[in-house]
Order: sequence, then C-alpha cells, then structure tokens
Amino acid sequence: MNRTTAMRENKKRLYMLGALFIIVLLYFIFSISGKLYTFTDNITVAVVTGGMYGDNNMCQYLHPLFCMIIKVLNPILPTADVFALLMHVALLLGLFLVSYMTIENTFWKPIKKWGIEDYIFFAVLLCTITYFVLGFKLFGVNYTVQSAGILAMGLITLFYARYRGKGKWWIAAGTILVFFGFLGRMEACLLFLPYIALELFTEFVRHRDRLARTKEGIRYFLPMLIVIIGLLGSKALFLNIEPYKSDAAYNNYRTIAEDYPMETYGVSYKDFSRVDHSTYLMVTHWILADTDLIDTDALERVATVGSRNEFQATKQGIKGTFQDMKWMATKQDIHLIILIFLSIVLTIWGLIAVRSIWLKLEALFSFGGGFIILFYFVFRGRAPIRVWQCTLIACLTNLALIMIKNRIDRRERARSIEQGDMDIQHSVPIFSVVFQLFLCIVLYFGIGQVLAHSSVHAPTSPLTARIGQDDSGYAVTFEDDALYIWPGWYSAIPDYFSKQDKLPTQQVIEHNIAIGDWVYGQVYFRDFLSRIGAENPALALLDRPNTYLVEGKHDIFLQYMQEHYGESIQLEYSHEVNGKKAYRLVRHSADNQLPNNTED
Repeated sequence: MNRTTAMRENKKRLYMLGALFIIVLLYFIFSISGKLYTFTDNITVAVVTGGMYGDNNMCQYLHPLFCMIIKVLNPILPTADVFALLMHVALLLGLFLVSYMTIENTFWKPIKKWGIEDYIFFAVLLCTITYFVLGFKLFGVNYTVQSAGILAMGLITLFYARYRGKGKWWIAAGTILVFFGFLGRMEACLLFLPYIALELFTEFVRHRDRLARTKEGIRYFLPMLIVIIGLLGSKALFLNIEPYKSDAAYNNYRTIAEDYPMETYGVSYKDFSRVDHSTYLMVTHWILADTDLIDTDALERVATVGSRNEFQATKQGIKGTFQDMKWMATKQDIHLIILIFLSIVLTIWGLIAVRSIWLKLEALFSFGGGFIILFYFVFRGRAPIRVWQCTLIACLTNLALIMIKNRIDRRERARSIEQGDMDIQHSVPIFSVVFQLFLCIVLYFGIGQVLAHSSVHAPTSPLTARIGQDDSGYAVTFEDDALYIWPGWYSAIPDYFSKQDKLPTQQVIEHNIAIGDWVYGQVYFRDFLSRIGAENPALALLDRPNTYLVEGKHDIFLQYMQEHYGESIQLEYSHEVNGKKAYRLVRHSADNQLPNNTED
C-alpha cells in the first residue's frame, strides 16, 4: 500500500469515527431529554407486532415481512419493543451515513484552506442532523414519519454514492435503508416515488454522455428498484390471501368512514336508506364494538353513502383549500413551520445559486410537486400533520441532493481546469454564504427552542420498553376477569404508558380494549376477542360478567344498542377507573335477544 492510499484509508477511518461520535452523542442526548413514544400510534403498532393480542402479529400498516422479522426476534428480546428497536437501528444507520457524508464533503481539503463558505456549509449540515434528532425528535415521532426519514436517508446515500463514484458497500447500505423504509409505512414511502423519478430523470438529461450515465444508474439504482417493486408486489399478493383479503377490505372502508370527511346523515342527495342512523353514527364516531352487525358490508354502506371531499371543486372550494393549507402551515406546529421554511429557502437557493438549468428545474418541480400533493390531501380532507411532514421530507430530500450535486459540480469543474482550492472558494456567490448562514441560525433556533423546554430524565431505550411499567392506575381492571371497553382508549391506555416511555403491560391489554380502533376487523384482534370471551364486545357488555363501558360517546352507543337489541337496555353507573366513570349495560325486561336489524 503506497503512502497516498494509506493516507486515504486513514482519512476514512477518521471520518467513520467522527460520524460514530456524532450519532452516539445525539442519540444519548435524545434518550435523556426526548420521548420514546411521542405518538401513541407507535404504541398500538408495537402492541400488535409484539404479539400482545396473540400469536398472529400481522399489523396491516406494516409489510408482512417486517411483522415476520419482529415475530422471530420477540422471544429473543422479551424486554424490548422490537418494532421501535428496528426502526431506531435503521435510523441510526441512516444518520451514520449522512454524518459520514457531511464530514467527507467538508473535510476533502485541509481546514487551513477552508473559506468562510466551507465553515458555514459544515455548520449547516451538522445543525441539520442535530435538528432532526433533537429538535424534530425523529426517534420518537409517528412511525409513518420515521419510515419517510429512513427512506430519505437511503435515497441520499444512494445518490451521493452515485455522485462520488462510491463502491458496492454504499449501494448495499442505501438499498437496505430503502428496504427498511418500505417495510414500515409503505403509504408514506409511496409519496417519494415522483421524487425518485424526478431525480433519476434529472440525472439522465443533465449530462451529455447519457449512455454511460444509464449504465451507472443501473448499477446504483437497479437494486433499489427491485426492492421497491418486490415489496410492493409481495404485499399486494399477501393482501389477496384470506383472511387478509377480507381484513384489508374492512380496513379500507373503515378508513374512508372514519378518517375522511363524511356527510351529515340524511342531508345530501345520496340514498341514506341503505344504512340506519344509529349505525352511521357509530361508525363515524369510531365505535365498532358490535362485530356482528358492523362488518365489512356495513362499513361499505356507510362509506358509500357518506363519503365526500372536504371541499368542493368550485371557486369557493379552492379558496377554502388554500385557507386550510395556510392555517396548517402557520398555526399547527413549530416544526412543521421549520420544514416548510427550509423547503422554501432551499428552493430559492436552487433557483438562484445553482448554475445548471436542469437542477433549477428540479428544485422548482420538487417544491411545486410537494405543494400539489399537499393540496390534494387537504382538498380530500385527509391531511394530518404526518402527511405534511412526509411530503416535506420527500421534497427536502431532492432539494438537499441538489445542494450536494452543486457543491460536487463546483469541485469537479475546478479540478478539470486545474484550479486550486482558493479558486473554488472565490467562485462561491455571496448569496450562498448568506443563505447558508441564515439556515444555520434557523436550525440552531429550532434545536434551542426544543431543548430549552425539555427536562432531563433517566435514559430510555426500546430495549427496556416492556419491563418496569407502572400499571397501578389500572389495577382495578384486573379483578374478577373484568373487561373494560374504552371510547377514549388512546387518551387513556397508550397515553398513560407513553408518559413512562413504556409499552402497556400484558395485564392491561387483556382487561382493557377500545370500543373502536383500527385493530378491529383484523385476524389478530378477532382471535384475541375470542380468547377473552368477548367475540362481540357490544354483546359482551350484556352477557359477559364484569364487563364495563367507560364514559365517552356512551350516549351514541346506548342509542344504537336500544335500537338494535332492545329499548329497555340502560346504562347503570358502577364505579370509577383512573378518574373515568364505568357503566354496566343492563336489560330491564325480557327483550328479544336477537338483534333488531332495521337495515333490511
């Protein structure tokens, strides 16, 4: 090994150590200042995949292969939230690679030859990594956003490897991250497909030797495309096998009826005679406990007669969509505002500071495409904050790649005309320096605001999420084989344990269920209900001993039960559970035990 090669290898080791130091330090700071479960959806996914409902852990929102991997690891790591652990491992791998790229892309020349732009560029990249870990708290956000973050870092790794001519290990690492991203919330990753196509197209057209670029593209990106097609195809195949085919249909109609806007019963031109009023109210208020009557067919009828867009395709509707977008962009969340701000500033930077017309167009289409995607979801009425975050992360991924490509292009141009490092420095537009300094200040502010309002606590880890929980607040529910049905399950059970950064205990899961949630209509939950003797939770309130309905939406539920199972059914107050009233469901006369189904 000659001296030059040895020096290059030593530099790589130093870069790796630097990247490792960055992610270990940031992860430790997150573990003592952040929350493992910022969003309680993560807890429900962990409960399902962790086998707490039973041996079948096929969560419909994850790829079945991911659930299989988790199922294999569960007995090996009995104290861990394996789902969160795997997501964290993938995030750490991505952050390590991005940190390595940050160091390599700034220390390619000696520090003594750095100009002001080099110092600021390094600060911007470092602040960006720090912001997403400590400010945005990527390790604790909704698993949908985590999947988007993993995929984003995989794409950055692959395209950076292509720009710098990296070898097979970089291709493998980037492809693994893409693989893990699509194993998670696939719907979030599908938002990236237009951006992937845009980046590949730009790479093809902006170089003269397109045949050579195509061959290189096949080498770097074919494994990624095979992984994406394979995972999409295998999940589609899985969902065409019973019982998962029927479960998927149930979930699709439930999603329409519960997550999207619905008409007020009986006030539109649609034929509401296909579904009775009480059933319509039950479904649209997330009450699915009557598993006999509220089945796939009932959900389809509700979704069919009530589904609508949030806004109409009129001038007033378009105006309303823009107003809703404005409110969301400015009032909802400080981190959403920061993501929007970053995407706007990076787009402006791309349009002004980048030489290549193709890169300028890519910046414009990246931002414009994100705007169109968000407009569509707001217009439809299904644009929660995680949809905004995923779309903006996809947009920022392409804009970040433009920044990296522009810097690499400048470096290659300087080398091709045999100019020195100082010439590169002098060629930097003053706008780029000011722009990057401004970004650095904003990111620093975002990190500081979060840490200023954070408190230091004992380190948390997915490895210990299933031990050391305090479930004393629900101890009363464990007595006499009791079962409590919660209208406000998320604000009770997951919220109670998320404050401890723990998963619920098995006892709590066995004795406390939701009155309606996305676990309904799935094979794992049907098996669970059968095991605890409550195949139909609504009827279990009448027939199963020590079964209680907790307050919240109980008036809607009572109206439904009286209409379908007997007018004499009443709620009787029993006691309190963790500050909530618990009721018994009782009959005051010998009503017909069969349901009074008025739908026919």
